[in-house]
Amino acid sequence: MKSPAICLVSFSFHPSIGGVPRKARFLVEGLLARKHRVTVVTRKADSAPQALCPDVPLIRLSCFPWVRGLRKFGEWHFLFNVLFFLVRHRREFDIFHNFTGFSEAFATVLAAKLTKKKAVVSLEGSGLSSELRYLEEKKIFGKYLARFLCKRADRLVAVNDVMLSELRERGVEESR
Repeated sequence: MKSPAICLVSFSFHPSIGGVPRKARFLVEGLLARKHRVTVVTRKADSAPQALCPDVPLIRLSCFPWVRGLRKFGEWHFLFNVLFFLVRHRREFDIFHNFTGFSEAFATVLAAKLTKKKAVVSLEGSGLSSELRYLEEKKIFGKYLARFLCKRADRLVAVNDVMLSELRERGVEESR
């Protein structure tokens, strides 16, 4: 049986520094160790670094400049590019996995629903740094985005008990 092809979407990835790129890299390495086929989709970096691993295609999508005052445009631009990429390349993947709970997670889950694929969303942050709370309180349409993610993602990854509690409070069944 052929291993599943996973498209991992992450707003930041190697060689960016920080928790999200580092955890995404560990996830990719773990999936490769389990013989899954992995492609990473992320935003274009200032430079074009080598891929993390020769076995992992690294797709860098354009994103409106991520500068002060234009950040919202960058998020929306990346969101639409992710959506169009996943729909256009749907036959290449079995699972769409978004590695953050921000706006591009909406695009990932929507693309999965449109193409009848599975969607996994790994959330970052809990408690005071909860992405779900950030979406609900800070973003235009944030309550709708959070509700959509909680209802439509096939699986949501909670890495601690606080995050699990936040998902339960939003009606996510333990089985998901």
